[in-house]
Amino acid sequence: MTGEFIFALLNPALSAVLGLTFLLLWRLRPNHDYLCVLALAFVCCGAAFVANDFLQHWEGPGLRVVVNLLFTVAVGALCVSAMVRVGAPVPVAAFAATNMLGAVLFLWFLLVAPSTEGRIYTANTTLAIMGAVTVWQLLRATPKSAVDWLFVGLGGLLVTLALARPLATVAHALDTNAGGSLQASDYWATVQAMTPVLATTTALAFFAAWTVRALSELRMEADRDHLTGLLNRRGFDAGVHAAMAAPGAGRAQPAIMLVDIDNFKQVNDSFGHIAGDKVIAAASRVLASFGQTPLVGRTGGEEFALFFPQCQRSELLAIAESIRAAFPRVQIAGMPDDYPLSISIGIHTRHQSEPLSAMVASADEALYHAKTSGKNRAVMAPIALKTVAAAG
Repeated sequence: MTGEFIFALLNPALSAVLGLTFLLLWRLRPNHDYLCVLALAFVCCGAAFVANDFLQHWEGPGLRVVVNLLFTVAVGALCVSAMVRVGAPVPVAAFAATNMLGAVLFLWFLLVAPSTEGRIYTANTTLAIMGAVTVWQLLRATPKSAVDWLFVGLGGLLVTLALARPLATVAHALDTNAGGSLQASDYWATVQAMTPVLATTTALAFFAAWTVRALSELRMEADRDHLTGLLNRRGFDAGVHAAMAAPGAGRAQPAIMLVDIDNFKQVNDSFGHIAGDKVIAAASRVLASFGQTPLVGRTGGEEFALFFPQCQRSELLAIAESIRAAFPRVQIAGMPDDYPLSISIGIHTRHQSEPLSAMVASADEALYHAKTSGKNRAVMAPIALKTVAAAG
């Protein structure tokens, strides 16, 4: 009896631990909404086992309805969390229709034409349909990684188990103890035995998904400037190297644009560092809006860099002029509206297979010329001339 009690306690205890774990992970990363739904799935699963195995004193139609409802909510929440994780739309109408029909049939086999097998077939068919719909939605979302495919496989496993047990009862390979308590049947023993395996596998899959996404977010945070939200020097360099190493990049003519806020020290000295930070943030918004490239970084105090994978010199000058014209129009709280804000820009187009460091050096030299020739202007680095050997 003690062994049976411990065995019956396994699923509720495991579900409680997993539910609490995913709830804590959700508190750590509130933007991972699917973790909250997943915690609900494990809590409902554990509650269903408690109701079925420890509340036999209240055995009757009411308890059967509660147990079935809890298991249905648990599987539904599990399916929803898998879809929310990848941004797949949740088929609310399909789930609602499936569960409404399943509830009607379940109540029929519970109250009108009592049948343990009928209830088993109904409940498992409902779960199989929800699992199949989930697999379809996950496939439509186009799995992009091994973790994504793992969830597709888990959905397939859910469908397989939901169909296999009823088929086993039809083939009389599993006894449902139709004349007595379901808890004493071979069918329920398989449910108790398989659920920890399924729950642990599911939890490990979600742990892997959470870890991969959390690490990705941490990498993104490490590559971003906290004040502007733009790439920092490390993130910008990594993005440029990846762009120049991309297939076909060798046939393009990339370019670097360096932007520096004119007289920035004077802004800090006259209005304070808070106003200076606001000027930097305003410059970042202008660059993000008018730069026409996603690779924009804050590479120094008041210096920014933009990378263009493919852009003609005339286009670069037009972009630079649009940036330069937009910046004086920004309004900074704590500074006079007519304060003369301006920027200087240096531009360099890549020559042959120049490394990034050489490109930046040339763009920086052009920026220096813009600064020393009056500021508030864009200067293009001269085109490097090729040496051609004369034919003999």
